Amino acid sequence: KFHGRPYYVGLLSAAALQARRRGVPLYFVGLGSDRPVRDVKLSDLLVDDVVFVDDLVYFEAKLTATGCEGKEAQVVLREQGKPEILARENVVLGPSGRPQQVRLVHRPNREGEFRYVVEVSPLEGELQTDNNRLERTVRVRKEKIRVLLIWADPAFEYRYLENMLSRDASI
Repeated sequence: KFHGRPYYVGLLSAAALQARRRGVPLYFVGLGSDRPVRDVKLSDLLVDDVVFVDDLVYFEAKLTATGCEGKEAQVVLREQGKPEILARENVVLGPSGRPQQVRLVHRPNREGEFRYVVEVSPLEGELQTDNNRLERTVRVRKEKIRVLLIWADPAFEYRYLENMLSRDASI
């Protein structure tokens, strides 16, 4: 470090001072753009690791975009290695750098272990697309939840709970 700044900054300022003393003019040319790089990124995917057949499974992720405010992006859910789309959501991208919540819902109809992919389609001019995709493994089980319901005396609450629980096929 040079006077509390990174070393290269110290070298540049020392070179500028030396050029000034000798009367050498310096010309600076700025390169690049002042606009942020166009990028759409998925992060923080939340989904249950184990679910039951025919239950709703929620895939929630954060979608952060820079340099493409107001554009529309499509977020889709697929099973890895299969082309069909299980769920889809069209999102209007908000202010640069501000994350948006995206929720996709799927109802698995068979048991097994599945690798799901949540991805956002790349936008025109997007340089980095490896952060447009997230994957998670979900185990889908076909079994019933067992409930033991005990009450001292017959009561309204007991009858209500018994009727409610007996109507659910997974219990």
